[in-house]
Amino acid sequence: MRNIDASVLSCAGLSAACHGKPVLSDVSIAVRRGEFVCLSGPNGGGKTTLLRLLAGISGGRGDAVAISAAETPPSLDGTAVRALSRRESAAAIAYMEQSERCAWNMPVRELILSGRFAHSGTRCTADDARIAEDAAECLGIGALLERGVYSLSGGEFQKARIARTLAQSDGGNFLLLDEPCAALDISYEPELLRLFAETARSRNLGVLITIHDVNLAARFADRLALLPPPERGVRGLISGTARSVLTEENLRLAYGVPMSVFEHPIHQCPQIG
Repeated sequence: MRNIDASVLSCAGLSAACHGKPVLSDVSIAVRRGEFVCLSGPNGGGKTTLLRLLAGISGGRGDAVAISAAETPPSLDGTAVRALSRRESAAAIAYMEQSERCAWNMPVRELILSGRFAHSGTRCTADDARIAEDAAECLGIGALLERGVYSLSGGEFQKARIARTLAQSDGGNFLLLDEPCAALDISYEPELLRLFAETARSRNLGVLITIHDVNLAARFADRLALLPPPERGVRGLISGTARSVLTEENLRLAYGVPMSVFEHPIHQCPQIG
């Protein structure tokens, strides 16, 4: 297996359709190692489709999602993600789906350890076990490692899935998570985004997540991106710093309703209300 060491995960001029219906129109994005990017936008606007295309999960022959046009398809430093084997892309890009169900009541330890398959196959090493345990501790679920996943609450299961993806990203380049804050306590969400921001910098990972809470994203992300749905007639992403993205005009374009913007008195970042 090739060792993929890329510094940029990107696409340019990307348009895509799902079952023939346009879901992305002229989208360009570049996520660099060491930065934390939050992607927001209305439901059904194409956020999940974009993440799946960047991760190499969607866009293959026979898939419901098809790329209709692209100046540059989803690529790692110019190498098309779809040109890599599934194991190569998974080793370079750790990806977490928005939701999933486990087929059997595996222990949490095994669920997290499965994130190491892209790197070690089914013969996990002592290093893999350590990485899995460290990921569990990062998410505060070390005490749950021997529990079956069917015994977990929705929030505990979400933390276990995030820990698995964090373990997968060890030795990789990018970490992509689709709505990782779903099912989590409101008190834990800032802690999780702080973890993503710190992980991006300390491990030189490019971290891209989808999130609906743009106020929280504005506090922690290096960059924000808003994805208006194609039916609004807006092409591409609205991307930049929180201050440049969270404007009344951009929010109206993305969500189709008027919103006000104000300065957070403590965190000194834009907020919407």
